[in-house]
Amino acid sequence: MNTSWDSIRKETRMVELAIDNQISKITSLMATDLSGTDSLAQEIISNLSNLNNQIAKMNQYIESLPVENTILLKTLQRHKDGAFNYEKEFRRIQDVLRQKKEEQELLKSYNK
Repeated sequence: MNTSWDSIRKETRMVELAIDNQISKITSLMATDLSGTDSLAQEIISNLSNLNNQIAKMNQYIESLPVENTILLKTLQRHKDGAFNYEKEFRRIQDVLRQKKEEQELLKSYNK
């Protein structure tokens, strides 16, 4: 397999692992304390963008091949599915964070 494909795929996996770790971390923070979740959310947004860029590179690489490679296409689809799932999970997390922050604000205003 081409080194270029290998390097693109390796970078893609690194970004996916970073997102996975960040989602785990933000989920843990949500259970205890909301401080720090905003900066972590920004990191996740950045990495989701990076992941989509990596997937675009993979797609460009596959399109540049003279012959269709079904193994690479299946690999690309797995990464696309993973990105979709990460984005879906992050949207859910953002909704929960928004709800928890609203609850905190209500409690603060009630206690004044």
